[in-house]
Amino acid sequence: MKKVITLAIAMMVVATTAFAGTHTVSKGENDNTIAKKYGISVDQLHKLNPSIKWDRLQIGQKLTVSKEKPKPKQTTQPKAKAQVVGQKVYTKYAEIAKTDVILRKGPGTTYDRIALLNKGQKADIIEFKGDWYKVKFSSGTTGWIRNDMVSVHSKKTEMKPVSTKTEEATATLPETPDVNSGNRPIITNVVEEEPKIEEKVEAPKAASSAPLKIEITGDRVNIRKDASTSAAKVVTVTQGRVADVLLQKNGWYKVKFAGGTIGWVHGDFAKPTSADAKDPVPQPKAISNGAAASLIDTAKDQMGVRYVYGGTSRGGFDCSGFVQYVFAKNGVKLPRTSISQSQTGAKVAKSDLIVGDLVFFVTRGSRVSHVGIYIGDGKFIHASSGGGQVRIDSLSKDYYAKRYAGARRVGKFNKSVVDSAKAELGQKAIPEKEGPQIGD
Repeated sequence: MKKVITLAIAMMVVATTAFAGTHTVSKGENDNTIAKKYGISVDQLHKLNPSIKWDRLQIGQKLTVSKEKPKPKQTTQPKAKAQVVGQKVYTKYAEIAKTDVILRKGPGTTYDRIALLNKGQKADIIEFKGDWYKVKFSSGTTGWIRNDMVSVHSKKTEMKPVSTKTEEATATLPETPDVNSGNRPIITNVVEEEPKIEEKVEAPKAASSAPLKIEITGDRVNIRKDASTSAAKVVTVTQGRVADVLLQKNGWYKVKFAGGTIGWVHGDFAKPTSADAKDPVPQPKAISNGAAASLIDTAKDQMGVRYVYGGTSRGGFDCSGFVQYVFAKNGVKLPRTSISQSQTGAKVAKSDLIVGDLVFFVTRGSRVSHVGIYIGDGKFIHASSGGGQVRIDSLSKDYYAKRYAGARRVGKFNKSVVDSAKAELGQKAIPEKEGPQIGD
């Protein structure tokens, strides 16, 4: 028993010693970000550091962020043989303060994205590292969020009775743990043996006991191969998409979209909807295997990637590099240039366009120089040199209507005989640009 108490005291000493009354300036920091990190005002930070020239802040510079170490309020529990009951403690939770906040697998922008969060969503803070919080949602989903994307609040919770087999136990309770201080909360109860908690794993529910349909509530939500954030991504979908529910387990839905795509989505990013709700995304004609839906979802996942002449990756695309990348992600190999792509597959009349067809334009000179992917409803997605990024435009827009040069159907979308379109679409490749777009 003495060893247990000694261990508790040692941990309290370490926690108190770990308090950092000073801060070392890192790259990109300023007085505003530093003050926010430690939960003080900019004016307080300036008063604590009267000799600092804030307009000349240097990396590695030491700053005072607190006058003294926090002193935990000591409250000695009476000796007890069985349990501690009814203890109130404070915990911290984060509320998403901005729109389209990215939840990541680790504390940095280089880590994979788990999902996009909406303003107002709440999650418990379970860890922090640098400028990042690790949070856990009520459904069990965990991930990391940058601290400037959330507001932090306190909440009271009741401690559940804790059983112990020790004859005597003493413990101390600190004041509200300060998430921003860099200290980890001190252990509030020391016991030799904790009660075992049996984890309940929810058995999959048949579609009959789950909602018939769900609606995606987040933007750019990943649909995965299994009910886990570590499972491979099938496709990324946008807010408002509607899908049929096949199964439900552990907070996840197994869903099927109208185009045939099947995968799992977490309940944090979907909500039950009416049985007669319709998917707002137009579905491809004559294609029932979900290939076109997956293709377009991949294309839309690149929205906003900048235009770079000669680019073939998410670091930057030109028009044909974008098309080649999207089709490759869906198992179709295409030539590198727009002129070569215009000679692949079968010709398609403008009146017969379906989702996934390639559309071509003569934007410079007299030969094909630009390509995009038809997404339905008279629109196409492309890497636009004039717009400077991947975006969606209308075929009826005056600029494109005047320069339209034809369309092709390729790969798994092509059910007819492959032929040549040289006569219709030109032969010699020229730079992969649209050229000047007056009034665009």
